[in-house]
Amino acid sequence: MAQSNLKSTMSQSNIKPSPMPKPDQPNRPPKPTSGFNRTSNQVPPVLPKMNEPKPTEKSNNIKDQPWFRDVDRASATVSVERDGREGCFIVRPGRDCRKTPYSLTVYSNHKTYNLQIALRSESTYAIGTEKPNEQTFNNVVELISFFMKSSLKLAEGEGNVTLRGPP
Repeated sequence: MAQSNLKSTMSQSNIKPSPMPKPDQPNRPPKPTSGFNRTSNQVPPVLPKMNEPKPTEKSNNIKDQPWFRDVDRASATVSVERDGREGCFIVRPGRDCRKTPYSLTVYSNHKTYNLQIALRSESTYAIGTEKPNEQTFNNVVELISFFMKSSLKLAEGEGNVTLRGPP
């Protein structure tokens, strides 16, 4: 009698019992229909490494940027000279963390220039010594982004350069 109640309850609720696996077939999940197949010439897609954060221009943290290196002047000079591309650059720690917290090492006209990135009194950043009506920036990321699109004056009589990217 209990079985007849169970059958009537199951038929009323539209619940169907799950089929039992056949004894001669092991209970395995179905094979995937896409992806890498060892028997075919299909190559799996290349996936990005999950452990490496991607630097982004949207981050204002200078240490997240691909052009920032925690190196000294000599190492930065060797890196940009070895690369040899016009506008190749590195931003590195400066000599005076209060007045010039960063330096820009840039390669141009077969020479290496080391320019100070100075912190101004109004907590903005600019290149070199203070000048009347100079262009200032809220952070170093904005400064570098600007000079990757606009030309930067190197030194009196030395010309201009547009920053291109790190070595």
